[in-house]
Amino acid sequence: MQKKMMQPSTSQQVGHKWLQRHAHVRARVRARSRRGEAYASLIVFLLPLFIVITVLVFNGLSAIAAQRRAQGLATLGIQAGTSAVHFDGSTPNISPNACAVALAAIRNTSPNAVATCTANSRLLTVQVAVKPPQLGFAGLIVDYARFRMSGGPGFGINHGE
Repeated sequence: MQKKMMQPSTSQQVGHKWLQRHAHVRARVRARSRRGEAYASLIVFLLPLFIVITVLVFNGLSAIAAQRRAQGLATLGIQAGTSAVHFDGSTPNISPNACAVALAAIRNTSPNAVATCTANSRLLTVQVAVKPPQLGFAGLIVDYARFRMSGGPGFGINHGE
């Protein structure tokens, strides 16, 4: 028994001829699908880089905010400490409890700030350290924002009054 070879139908013949004439279209279709793979692999490699850059930007901005907070607290401590003045005749001097007043003002405003104070009769020095909020590996950038400020009764807008 012999099998008859099936002859392609007319529609199959037309389809085959169309594929032969338009082989470049098939090549373009293949290239587009490979572009999709390229885009996907590009996203897979660039997404972690984008996340790392975003974390670094956030950590940098939080470090700047912590530095400004430390500066504000140091200013507050100086203003509070130099307001505790006693007079020797007509000369204003910083009172012995000026450091206690300055540190109490800083602790009341920001309990998590670490502050130190030194004083003599004419100069009060306050140093404040503030820990910024951290995201991810922020400890690599900045651990504490520190600010040091000095002042006394001879500084400021009331000097000479």
